[in-house]
Amino acid sequence: MKLNDDARNQSYFGFSIAMLIQMLLTLIILIIVSTLYLSQSDNANDHLLLEIIIYIFYFFFHCMRIIHSFMGGKHLYVYLYGFVYALISIVLLAFALFKTSEIRVSFAEEKRRKIEEGRVPTLRLSGVFSINAPSRVQNGYGSDTSYVTARESIYHQISISNEFIRLLLRCGTIRPGSTANSSVILTSTVSIILVFYSARHCMRRTIFENVTKELIIFLYFFIVIYSICLILTQLSQLVYRYIAREKCDAQVPKTWCIFRYILTVVACSFAILHSGITAQHGLSAFSFGKRAQMIVSRVAIILSFVYPAIYGVMAYYKDSLAGRTAYCSGFTANSEGVLMFNVYLVLVMDVLNALASLLLWKYNTDRLRAEQSYDLSISFHRRQNLYAMRQFMPIATLHAIVYLVFFVTVYFGQHIKSTMSPGWYLFTSAVANVIPHYCFLCPLILLFLIRRDRFERTSHIYFGALKDQWK
Repeated sequence: MKLNDDARNQSYFGFSIAMLIQMLLTLIILIIVSTLYLSQSDNANDHLLLEIIIYIFYFFFHCMRIIHSFMGGKHLYVYLYGFVYALISIVLLAFALFKTSEIRVSFAEEKRRKIEEGRVPTLRLSGVFSINAPSRVQNGYGSDTSYVTARESIYHQISISNEFIRLLLRCGTIRPGSTANSSVILTSTVSIILVFYSARHCMRRTIFENVTKELIIFLYFFIVIYSICLILTQLSQLVYRYIAREKCDAQVPKTWCIFRYILTVVACSFAILHSGITAQHGLSAFSFGKRAQMIVSRVAIILSFVYPAIYGVMAYYKDSLAGRTAYCSGFTANSEGVLMFNVYLVLVMDVLNALASLLLWKYNTDRLRAEQSYDLSISFHRRQNLYAMRQFMPIATLHAIVYLVFFVTVYFGQHIKSTMSPGWYLFTSAVANVIPHYCFLCPLILLFLIRRDRFERTSHIYFGALKDQWK
């Protein structure tokens, strides 16, 4: 019976990781194909729209299959399905990249043709972004000198391309579309609801130690802060867009950018609290006292407030809040160096935290299997620590995957920004905005695990320990 439970637990963890990776891969491919369709605007091909619909149905079918298997399906079938799914996804991803190269060539040809005719194309990305280009150009393309280089970027100050930037007027804007803003607002609102519901109704059902519960509560707190700031940022974009009478007026006062700055620096608090939870689990696994665990927990909580404050001051103290801007960007010209250093630092923290969580879970599993204690308090403590780590591993894995995607996107965009096409620029900007999805999935996964009774009650642990003693 015990071997079956251990095998089931190991299968559950492998399945959780596979679930997160496959769902994330599906979303990335869906974003790619959607970007290809939207980037073509008026001359979009119908087969790309058909591919988007196929991907949407494919994604929901995959989610339903995962839920069915999670509720009692055979895990071997799930792994086989995941393997076939990965192969299909790779083929479809290669096809999407091939289509991207075709679109990039066609866009360059159309732009060159219109430049030769004395006018500049207007690229409209319906539903996501709209970029208003001028009617005259300079620097080799015409004689007008009313241009300035665009300095505002969509999310993280990645330039589109040197040639395309010169097509932007001083009054030309890069404006978020209503669909993208509305989806972000909806996701953040649902995240806040999930956090309050989970903290109010489900947290008491867990067997987490009080120290761990404190860290989770503060993790929820920063999720709420991030979501509120993101909602305010997106609402300001929508409001000022719809009340503007002219294109040049569709800009936001820079005072609203303070919310963008806050959510940018708050994102690193997630990694600090994840590391604090892992450190507390490690101290508990090696039989350190409550006092030591409390000290580590409080240090992590304090750092989650102090580090973002120092980091935000160093990054944005040179940026002025006077005037107006087309879009509030988290990455500015003055803060780029500090922010990139933080991106590398948080990535290292996430990778080390994920590895430490896996090693601690393996250590506790082997220790519980190899050592039989007749002291019920010791047995309960070991099982409590194991169950707590087992339930939190999907969350730590989710954050590591999300931040890895963010890092790869930013790194990719920084190194090819001089040759990046508008379609690829839009794609990297959309993929880089993955932290809101973590804020949505983190409380959702915890809530799902709690409602599925994956958290064992105290009485179950004690009776399980008693049963082991009679073997």
